[in-house]
Amino acid sequence: MNNIILDQKNIWNVKDYNLKFKTNLTIDNPQVLFGKNGIVPHNASINIALQWMSKPSQKRDTRKIGAFSIKDTFVNKTISMDIKPDRLKEYVKIRVIFTVGDCENILPNEMHLANKKGMIVGMFNEAKIMLEGKGSEFPIATVSNGVTKPLWMLEYSSINPEIDKFSAENVCLLLNTDHPDYKYLDEENLESSTPLFKEIFSSAILMILLNLDKDGYLEKVKDNEDFEEGSICAAMHYFIRTFNIKVDTIISMMQSLKENVYKEL
Repeated sequence: MNNIILDQKNIWNVKDYNLKFKTNLTIDNPQVLFGKNGIVPHNASINIALQWMSKPSQKRDTRKIGAFSIKDTFVNKTISMDIKPDRLKEYVKIRVIFTVGDCENILPNEMHLANKKGMIVGMFNEAKIMLEGKGSEFPIATVSNGVTKPLWMLEYSSINPEIDKFSAENVCLLLNTDHPDYKYLDEENLESSTPLFKEIFSSAILMILLNLDKDGYLEKVKDNEDFEEGSICAAMHYFIRTFNIKVDTIISMMQSLKENVYKEL
């Protein structure tokens, strides 16, 4: 799943600050994982490790957190990691993995089980964390169109939104500086969360989603996150997840989008 770090005030950034990750892991009745009907031999142990990888920075690391065996009736671990900023770029994938630990005295009816030390036998909660907002930066530009023209317009041009970039050449929100209501926007920071900008932002997102629906991409965008990095479809999947947009009908899409934009921005 994708996870988004919302930092509207730009206090935290990936270049200067560590990324601290923390989660809890609970396993009830872990004994079922051992023996001929489990995944490892009865005499083996299972290691718990936290693994992260940042493909854009070509860095990765795996750290053992603990282990458990058939003797344990309950497993409860707090798992944390501190990743330095020079090891991160754009996004990071983090997952808890289970690997075969010590493994001795394998019984004949357990030879089919995972018994090679270090072999991955399970995974818990893989998450992709966007760090630099590549999927969420809405292209915005200002124009001088005169006082009689609309306060804003959306430029949208895409042949294949699965590939076309979510950038100004394909998508751009144009704000008319001559319009009387432009003064109600924060000119120093056009992405600031003024009520008027929230309305404009919500409407622009809705227009793009309706375009994707018209072209037959909306269902795919709702259910799939494996689009080309930085594409229009990837960005819209990001917004659907971030703002919990319900895409069943136009009305539910509009209502859920506006409601959650007002909460999050």
